[in-house]
Amino acid sequence: MFIDRRGTGALKYDGIADKFGVAHEDTLSMWIADMDTAIPDFIRHATADYLQSAQVGYHTMAVCEAIANWLTRPHHVILPTLVVPVTSLVDTLFTSVALYSQPGDSIAVFSPVYGPFFEAIEQQGRHLVDLPMRFDGRQYEPDLASVPTDVKMVLICNPNNPTGTCWQADKLAALAEFCCRHHITLVSDEVHRDFVFAGHFNSVLDVPSAFARCCVMLGSPAKSFNLSGVGPAAYAVIPDVDKRKKMVEWIERRHLTPSSLAKLVTRTAYTYGQPWLHSVVQAIAQHRRYVTAQPLPPTFTLLLGQGTYFAWLDARKLGADPKQQLLENYRLALGDGTQFGAPGFFRLNLAASSAIVGQVVGRLQQTQHSKF
Repeated sequence: MFIDRRGTGALKYDGIADKFGVAHEDTLSMWIADMDTAIPDFIRHATADYLQSAQVGYHTMAVCEAIANWLTRPHHVILPTLVVPVTSLVDTLFTSVALYSQPGDSIAVFSPVYGPFFEAIEQQGRHLVDLPMRFDGRQYEPDLASVPTDVKMVLICNPNNPTGTCWQADKLAALAEFCCRHHITLVSDEVHRDFVFAGHFNSVLDVPSAFARCCVMLGSPAKSFNLSGVGPAAYAVIPDVDKRKKMVEWIERRHLTPSSLAKLVTRTAYTYGQPWLHSVVQAIAQHRRYVTAQPLPPTFTLLLGQGTYFAWLDARKLGADPKQQLLENYRLALGDGTQFGAPGFFRLNLAASSAIVGQVVGRLQQTQHSKF
């Protein structure tokens, strides 16, 4: 299932020196959010056939129905007319802030959270309202009572990157109701929604229809099928007609519609990819069970949320500069929690081979003076 990507130009392994300023030969890497999987054969064959056809000009390439079918559940059908294809999820996060708020407006996020959430707000002249999630030493929980009524938007990451926290149905519905009551736009980044290991996933698209008009869902197959280097079509799903019209007009005026090839990749992934994805999820679930069963010294606490392929390491007891200590003394290149608003924590990527996962855990189990 997982492959060796060292020496292929993969940032996770061959970009360590550029990212961390040092690259020891024995460093193990888990810092970036992609999987050590090969491109699925069905996507490779579809893209090869398309490129070999020599018909690569402007094409009509249907994708909304495939996206809607992927998102549809027995209790909730997603209509293709609600789907807006876009080139990039992160770019559309920025676009959502630009469209649904004004400079000087306040926008709330629950932290820790994916770094571009902060950037989308502050780099566009909005006021960041940082709402730290409650943390009991093992799990994170968003505090709905902390949301001010005077914010213009609330941005959530569900499942949360980096903690893996998934929103419960009742809390998500309560948040959507609150946002509608106070004329707040709720934007949910759900790019990791296919990786849920406890219970089932609750989307903003599942909230009662009376509250869905306040919601914008952002998604992409990039994480589920390891396609970040390919650039599949991402998408926004927007139930409200006016909000959707604003997004479509923005995309069309700026020629930000995804390419035919990008749409083909997304359509192929969502049409044929379920068995492949199931195998990947099962492999990651095995890694989650493994790391949960391994004892760590008091220096570290390893946390697993309900979703994502991440583990979240509390290394604050290392003292000053834990990032450098992990690099130099443990030879580990991990995702620095500072970028998520959580200094002293680190994100580990479990979508790697069992050998790498085992070696990383083994190093955390040793004293920092061990030689690897």
